[in-house]
Amino acid sequence: MSSSTDTLIFSQLSRSYVSAVNSAEKDGKRNLMRLLPSLLKSSTRNCSIQQQFDE
Repeated sequence: MSSSTDTLIFSQLSRSYVSAVNSAEKDGKRNLMRLLPSLLKSSTRNCSIQQQFDE
């Protein structure tokens, strides 16, 4: 995938995640926010791997 495609996918997932958090009840919000650091770490790792292949 190209970096512009990755950016688009990440942007769409981000909007979906924010929407899910905003519409969730208190316990759901807590669980979603607990997952956020892992998701961000995973997306950062995937971007750095993709950059290595692009070089």
